[in-house]
Amino acid sequence: MKDLFTPRLQLIPLTPADLEELIAGGSDVTSFRGLRLASGLIEPPVERAIPIKLEKMAAAPIHQHPWWTYWLMVLRAERRGAGLVGFKGVPSEAGEVEIGYGVAPACRGRGLATEAAARLVEWAFSDPICRAVIAHVEGPDNRASERVLEKLGMRRVRRDEGVSDWRVDAAQLVATRATKRPGS
Repeated sequence: MKDLFTPRLQLIPLTPADLEELIAGGSDVTSFRGLRLASGLIEPPVERAIPIKLEKMAAAPIHQHPWWTYWLMVLRAERRGAGLVGFKGVPSEAGEVEIGYGVAPACRGRGLATEAAARLVEWAFSDPICRAVIAHVEGPDNRASERVLEKLGMRRVRRDEGVSDWRVDAAQLVATRATKRPGS
């Protein structure tokens, strides 16, 4: 699995051994692979998701692991792990894949989730099997997460009792970017 890069971030796809190391350290883990990790990087939802990801990865061919794993967001200038981004599996028969992301509290408000998620969406759409990226946002007060999705070019397709569903199609994203003028 190859790392991905943005101007500020290195996205490292985590191996099963990496995930096991992170889960063993839990919320107290402060270093990993020679990197410092921001406090609060491994939150309870991540701790619950890692065993599921490990189970799915064990059953999947290795070339599918990037779709199942977390990608560590590393601030390149600081060599510090700031968050996690990833998909919840391979694209479905309809070509859809669900994205999720989280940034450690000390690193929030800097556009890191948007930057990382945009790069991962770009990576996903480089595979012709992936035709749409979807997201589910829970909680009525999760405006920051919704702003990330808006910046990715996603549109809300459903809102119901504190949950909203978002979607961007590969063709829609290409058309949107083609009509934007530089600097807009």
